[in-house]
Amino acid sequence: MPQEVWIIDTSAVAQIRRVVPLPQRKEVFARLSKQIEDGCLAFPRQIFDEMERGKLKNDHDHAWTWVKQSMSHCAQHEPLHDFVREAFNVPQVMRVLDPDKDHEEADPYVLALSLKLRATGHPVGVITEDRRTRPTKLSLSDACGLLRIVSISVEPYLEQQDIWSVRG
Repeated sequence: MPQEVWIIDTSAVAQIRRVVPLPQRKEVFARLSKQIEDGCLAFPRQIFDEMERGKLKNDHDHAWTWVKQSMSHCAQHEPLHDFVREAFNVPQVMRVLDPDKDHEEADPYVLALSLKLRATGHPVGVITEDRRTRPTKLSLSDACGLLRIVSISVEPYLEQQDIWSVRG
């Protein structure tokens, strides 16, 4: 059976910056790099774009460096446009796009990468902190639910994978 693959969202990368103390972040991102190399963690290139647009490229906290160094692994999953269309076949999922944003968002590509990997037989899940649905914007977690994709917050993921725990 193919290995389980988790897709990490920008919100989860940002959450690592909030919860993992700075002295431990380098090791956490090193362990996440190992997971990417092993093929059990992935993200679409649009995560890089969102971090860059959001000015989340702060070298001292390791998140920006990790995403930038991991970009070479994203190319193997391109193109994703057919899978974005597949995700949008569920009409409510189109609401994952924020009507207030005027640029390409990563959420549809997180879903698309999940669908693409699932189509090749991999069990998949999404790591996201985007859990609040609003009248005009569907959360990524709810979009995952509509597509029957498991989603989890980053802290339990890090603990389950024995990467980091708030309990030490």
